[in-house]
This record gives sequence, structure tokens and C-alpha cells, in this order.
Amino acid sequence: MVATNGNDQFFDIIEKGAQKAVEDFNLALGYTGKDKIKLSYAAPKGEDVVEQINIIDQFLDKAPDALCVAFTDAKACKTQMDMAKNNGIKIIGFDTSDDKNAVETMVATDNQAAAKEAAQKMFEAIDYKGKIAIVVHNSLTETGQVRKQAIIDHMTQNHNDKEIQFVEIVYAAQEEGSKEEIVSELLEKHDDLAGVICTNLLTTEMLIDYVKNLETVPFQIVGFDTSEKIISEVGNLLVGTMAQDPYHMGYATVVAAA
Repeated sequence: MVATNGNDQFFDIIEKGAQKAVEDFNLALGYTGKDKIKLSYAAPKGEDVVEQINIIDQFLDKAPDALCVAFTDAKACKTQMDMAKNNGIKIIGFDTSDDKNAVETMVATDNQAAAKEAAQKMFEAIDYKGKIAIVVHNSLTETGQVRKQAIIDHMTQNHNDKEIQFVEIVYAAQEEGSKEEIVSELLEKHDDLAGVICTNLLTTEMLIDYVKNLETVPFQIVGFDTSEKIISEVGNLLVGTMAQDPYHMGYATVVAAA
């Protein structure tokens, strides 16, 4: 099982769900010794595409029965996926897929529906008028691409008659500088924002950490994912957040693989 980001609490919870599924399977089916289902889990630091490919290569060398991947770059692993298929290894996608859909089963949030709901909550919060920025976690992942586009599509398809304008899309993983510098540059560039939509846990926490130090926050924030930090700010700094279920995403991924 190869996740996207080893520094993301979201994937830590996915791993816990996956390990619990392994325990439950072995207990329920009475598997012991060499018959036990075994799970190897790894993730690159940050969202390093090359490191993820290297991890996948190392796992393929061990000839697993199934390979579960949350793809850091939707286009980057074609060679590895072809190799897995040619060797009869089942490919299960979780959280974010590859662009060629080499996966045989996908376990994920309906990202289009979730992002459209996030957009709708933002539009309601700003009374359907004003400038909005989107802070996307990564332009290379399917989740980043789909969530960003769904937010924009929801406006153009349903609220094109309103005074809503998307003025900036920031791809956090591709930006140089610290998290503070990324947010600071965005807010200095657009000092009249009505709202900011974030597309994952890290971008939501990144924005919260920055605006906490401001005397006033003149814009609305809608987040994605949950943590203690995020939940504590809902109703204060945050309008709300789109809460996924990473524990059962991990659990269901192992069920699908098994």
C-alpha cells in the first residue's frame, strides 16, 4: 500500500483503517502463519513523485498479490502499472487515481460532488458576490485536478448570472517558498478577497495557521478534510470543511484488495 504523502495526517488515518482490516480478516478467517494476510505500507515524504515511484518499484520487486496506490502524479506510474498487470498483480486505487485508470477498483470520495458542495457553501457564505481564490494541494494528483475543476464548473454551470469571480488558483505543492510565504503572497496580491477554498487537509491547515495571526479575517474560508485544528476553527475562522472518512477508506481498500 503506497500513499501520497507521509507527512499528512489524512494518510496516517488511512493506514490505521487498513491495518485494522488486515487484523479483522485474519481473525475472522482463522489465518495464521504464512497464510496470514500481510500489509506493507509506505509513503514518500511530502508529495515527492520520484520517491513514490521508487517505493512502488521496491514493492513490485517483492511480487505482492495486490498493490494499492494513491497516486501522487496521475501520469507518472504507467510503467509500474503495466509491469504490475503483466505479472498478475491486482491494482487497487485509493483516494486518488491514475489518469489511465489502470486500477481495477477505486476506493475514494466522490470528489466532484464534494468539491461542488464546498463551492456552494462558499457562494452562500459570500452572498453570491465577490472574488474567490482556490488553494489546490497539487496540480499533478487526480484529486487536485478534479476538485479544482468541479469548483469552477459549479459556478459556471449554476451561478454564471451572479457576481462571483475566481481570481487566483494557487498550487501549493508547486509553489516555491514556505507555507507562510505562499499564503502571504496570495493575500497581498488580492487584498479584496471574499473567500478562499482549500482542497485538502494541508492547504486548509496552512491557511488557518496564517490567518490566526491576523487582527481581522475579511474573507470566508471553506476547507477540505478534518483534524483537531480544523474542527476547532469551524464556526470561527472556517465556514466549514468537507469531511472525508479516511479510516474506512483504508479499511475498504484492504477489503477490495483481499
